[in-house]
Amino acid sequence: KLSVTNWQPCLLAAFVIAAKLSFDEPVWNEDFVKALRISNVQVGQISRWEADFLQLLSYNTNVTVSQYAACCFNLQKSHEILHGKQCRFFTYLMSLSGPTPGAAALDDR
Repeated sequence: KLSVTNWQPCLLAAFVIAAKLSFDEPVWNEDFVKALRISNVQVGQISRWEADFLQLLSYNTNVTVSQYAACCFNLQKSHEILHGKQCRFFTYLMSLSGPTPGAAALDDR
């Protein structure tokens, strides 16, 4: 469960894993320390957070299009509730891409 004390390591671990799965070139945890200018966390600690996070996910890093869209819209809604104003960032991004051919097929994976 996310808490005030663990949300940052969880977010960093999720970001590291997503980047490693998305980029065409190898990505090292040292790269994140340098790029994000993280001075208070050792590379070894990021590696442990990454391994722990993957275990929590049971190493299932697949996300369907519908799961991704639902998460984006939930984040958008939470932002709107927190700040009391409309935010259509994800709606706007989804509209730019238009209908995704084969999106239903991706969901079936």
